[in-house]
Amino acid sequence: MNMSRVTKKNMEKALLALGLVGSLQIGTVSAQKSVQSEHPRSLLKQGTEMFQDKNYLGALHRLTEFRKQCKDASLSEEVDYMIVSSHFYRGDNKALVQLMDFLEEYPATYRRAEVSFLVASCHYDNGEWGKAVMWFEQTDASRFTVEQREDYDFRYAYALMKQKRSDDAYRLWSKLATGSKKYGTDALYYKAYIDFQAGRFAESTPAFERLQSNAKYREPSLFFFDANGFQSGKYEGCNKAWRRFFEILSAQQLFTRSISHLGQQLFSAGQFQ
Repeated sequence: MNMSRVTKKNMEKALLALGLVGSLQIGTVSAQKSVQSEHPRSLLKQGTEMFQDKNYLGALHRLTEFRKQCKDASLSEEVDYMIVSSHFYRGDNKALVQLMDFLEEYPATYRRAEVSFLVASCHYDNGEWGKAVMWFEQTDASRFTVEQREDYDFRYAYALMKQKRSDDAYRLWSKLATGSKKYGTDALYYKAYIDFQAGRFAESTPAFERLQSNAKYREPSLFFFDANGFQSGKYEGCNKAWRRFFEILSAQQLFTRSISHLGQQLFSAGQFQ
């Protein structure tokens, strides 16, 4: 084998690879320089539009560069709000810290409601229900858009329920169940569940019957619908209903304690044969 030929080929490959890498680096640097060379006013306009369009990565690039170039104190609060919010919506791990830093930097901010809601949502996402409720209660949602208010009501209601404040959660579930396209079905289920737990079987039965046509809530709704019938003393057809429930339940271990408790009641009453 001609070693010089091999060496030459290897050198050609290496030069080609270096050329590709160089091109990529030049492209990246050019893109960065392109952003850096833009007028601050253009960066602010583009960043704001991207934020409104929920292009949070693009918004971060434009607005962060704007903050480097422009030190106008009258604009810093709103720009910083969009920056920390973008970090939250992108799921950044340090979003909570950045949101808290924003509130410390701007204690009298007119964006307090929005930022407090995002802080509450961070705790909500982490399953820290007590902290979430505390921050939801500090949030003035009166100025929120319809979409923001529905998100607020749903998360607040769920956190309240996790804190065993069912009566407070029930009012929010009732509101969402009748007025929200986004959360109406979920709210109807949780409202009916609270009714069931409180022994209001007549109120929960129609909801669970309606929810049986929904794929997400079919199994639990069927269970509670049949349980309502048993608790109301309507034993006729209970055997068939329970068999139907266990057939569709499959391998899911759903509401094990409730099934065990009601199963014992059925055996005691001689209705499960």
